[in-house]
Parts: sequence; C-alpha cells; structure tokens
Amino acid sequence: MKKNYWKKIVPKFIDYYSLIHILAGILIGLVLTLAYYDYGWINGFRKYIITGVSLLVLWEVFEVCLRYIKKYNNKLYKWLLKFLPGYIFSRESVVNITGDIIIGVAGLVDRKSVV
Repeated sequence: MKKNYWKKIVPKFIDYYSLIHILAGILIGLVLTLAYYDYGWINGFRKYIITGVSLLVLWEVFEVCLRYIKKYNNKLYKWLLKFLPGYIFSRESVVNITGDIIIGVAGLVDRKSVV
C-alpha cells in the first residue's frame, strides 16, 4: 500500500463536520440514556445501538434528500434556505457519508458510563 493512500482518504473521511457528527452521536446517546432510565423505552444494549445507528443513518438520508431537492425543485430549495443553512445542501461523497455515520456511532455514549 502506498504511503500517500491515507493522505487521500482521511481528508474525505474526517472533516470539520466530523465534530458535529460526533456531538450528534453524544447527544443521541444521552437522549437514549434518559429514555431508558426515565421511561424504560430502550431496554438492552442492542436496542440502544440499533436505535442510535438508525437515527444517524436517517439523518444522512435526510441530507441526501435535501441535495435532490436542490437539484430538482428550485422553489422548495429556496423556501428551505429560509430555515436551513446553505451548506447542508452541498454534495458529499459516499466515503464522507460513511465516515459521518461511523464517527456519529463513535459518539454514542454507553448509558453504563453515564450513570
């Protein structure tokens, strides 16, 4: 494997928005922890992880839908710009989307370590 391989992959995988995704993972983990201890909704580590990963994947799907709106529905795009920042409509590679999900999962906080 060439030495410069990682120099090409890592910038696509980890960027400024990685911080946002790890914070989102931490926030989701805390909310799921509260849902478990306060309401008993999420019982079991497997459900905790499945719910957390599902929420992160759904967010990435939402971002992809926003990019299609920008491309194919100009009126809706202009209306959404009133509520959402413009950078959320920017194009991302599959590597970056995968990295966002992995980094978000890394941010999930295990409820055992919180309480």
